[in-house]
Amino acid sequence: MRFFKQVTGQSFVAYLNHFRIAKAQELLANTDKSISEVSQEVGFCDQSYFGLMFRKLTHTTPLHYKNHLRN
Repeated sequence: MRFFKQVTGQSFVAYLNHFRIAKAQELLANTDKSISEVSQEVGFCDQSYFGLMFRKLTHTTPLHYKNHLRN
């Protein structure tokens, strides 16, 4: 874990969350999947936690992100 942090500059959990949210952004932008389906597909078992992490990293909600891209 120490080596991972030295190489990436962040903890494994933080890296994993960034990776998952980036994949979720891609899916929300390019598919018609629901937010629940996207959260499950990227590895979040709890949709509330997915929303919390999405907001924390993107400063917007998954629904607002999806709607903004559609308009």
